[in-house]
Amino acid sequence: MSLEQAVLEKLRDLSPQQQKEVLDFAEFLQQKNFKPSLDSPKKLKYNLSDLLAQVTPDNLHSEIETGLAVGHEIG
Repeated sequence: MSLEQAVLEKLRDLSPQQQKEVLDFAEFLQQKNFKPSLDSPKKLKYNLSDLLAQVTPDNLHSEIETGLAVGHEIG
């Protein structure tokens, strides 16, 4: 009997709630051992260079006065 067959046989003897717990645990193990592939990096939604290129004098705001420093904001 293969490991897969043994697991299925044991699974069939469990209640639906216990079967759900087994599934949840299997999914947990799958996530825990997941390593993203380096071959296909995710395409970033935004690119810093593209965003900075959109900053113009027309869409900049002036300095905003926020009062005196109250922590370690200054050097």
